[in-house]
Amino acid sequence: MTDTFELYRLSLLPRKQASILTPDAEKSFTREEYLRQIFMISHKFNHFGNELHYVPAKNEPSSEALLGRIGRTFSTNENLPPDEGLADAVHQGWRAVVIVIDPRHHADGQKVAVERTSKVGDPQGLLNSLIKAINLSNPDSPYLIEASAIFDSRSFWEFAENNQGAITSLTFEFITPNMFGGIDDISEELKKYRNIEKAQNVTISMCSQDGLDVTTQRVKASVDYAQKGGGNIKARARKNKRYNSTKKAKKVTIQKDSEEPLLKRATRKILEILGRE
Repeated sequence: MTDTFELYRLSLLPRKQASILTPDAEKSFTREEYLRQIFMISHKFNHFGNELHYVPAKNEPSSEALLGRIGRTFSTNENLPPDEGLADAVHQGWRAVVIVIDPRHHADGQKVAVERTSKVGDPQGLLNSLIKAINLSNPDSPYLIEASAIFDSRSFWEFAENNQGAITSLTFEFITPNMFGGIDDISEELKKYRNIEKAQNVTISMCSQDGLDVTTQRVKASVDYAQKGGGNIKARARKNKRYNSTKKAKKVTIQKDSEEPLLKRATRKILEILGRE
């Protein structure tokens, strides 16, 4: 038996309105400090019409990881005991997934792992809904949080090789530079969108019914930037073949054959992996 976690990067983008209201807003909270503050409190949020809750574990302020759970209610049809006539009854309960946040500074941003189980929801969807609620409920915060899947670019290049000359659409959904220190053309162009147009996200789409050339240096640099946690890649080829990096999130498997609690086991292994991803 195993538990599976999906890995994501968090980008914290400075909010201009917060800087205007409080000139030293960005200086007053580092990215790590903001994540520690925001994920050490509970959040209620909507996910496809259902009310879910994020509840932090009893985290120590100085701990490497922040632990919590995302839960939702469920009901099952049951029967009462014989002395109550085995009457029909409905049992109300909760199901939850574990979430492990690594708020420490990394060159490519902070990171998070979300347990995967169909009983609660898709990890990416749960994470996006939680982050959306956090951003909306904290309009004066110094940072806007964005999440993107940690994926292996080899999955895209395998798709490209299998559909050579047949890729008709390619879209990059970039998050403007956060923690990246690169000086490549893609990073520099995105910095201009961020600094001049105040863009937080930039989408670039290319289409050709005759087939796109995805072997160019521009495409390679874009894939590399997205892989570092700078965004997502979507592609379509003839015969309706599709690629979506958000569905290629890297996974961590935790063995259940241990008496050690899941939170403790997951934290130890996930922190080890997140530190090098």
